[in-house]
Amino acid sequence: MLKKEPIQEIFTTKKINKIILVNNKYISDEFFFTKLNIYEGQSFWSFNPFSLKSTLDSIKEIESYNFKLSWDGTLKIKIKEKKPYMLWIFNNQKNYIDKNGQILEFKVDHSELQIIKLVGGNANTKIKELTNILKNYENIFLKINQINFDKKLGWQIKLFNRKCIFLPFKKLDRLINIFEDILNSKLYEKFSFFDFRVLGRIYMSNEEC
Repeated sequence: MLKKEPIQEIFTTKKINKIILVNNKYISDEFFFTKLNIYEGQSFWSFNPFSLKSTLDSIKEIESYNFKLSWDGTLKIKIKEKKPYMLWIFNNQKNYIDKNGQILEFKVDHSELQIIKLVGGNANTKIKELTNILKNYENIFLKINQINFDKKLGWQIKLFNRKCIFLPFKKLDRLINIFEDILNSKLYEKFSFFDFRVLGRIYMSNEEC
């Protein structure tokens, strides 16, 4: 016959025995658990799901999540990570960023993802304006290998086929629309270098990027 555990003893001894993170590919366990305000060994009854929800909402690397605390004391947290948007490179530092240019605290293995490389100081704070326009031109966006930002020279966009586009910071939508017309013409096959930085003119050549 099983011996019943006294109610008072259950309330005083029941703990969170294990916290499990599920589905993390880029977020390290160490980074994740330093963010939590819950720890193994704390009282089972002190668990506050609203507090945990608030904590998980504040982690910018997480897109969505769900969690469950089982009666055996196991807290299981399943997450869906944000997909890295670009790889920002500056001063020999490499960081994944999201669509808003925020740095994502991901374990960086650059060979795993085929994403656009963004190069230049403060490029992460400027890229949203450009990509908000480029997303309307998917046939161009999907061809981009690297984007360089220079506050004096403008945007340099390198395509996978080694063609190159230079853009100023103003009238981007209009200029990208013009380049789309070029993309669908014989000019695109004839030239590899397209410079739009002098407004009202387009310089085309076979210069290397």
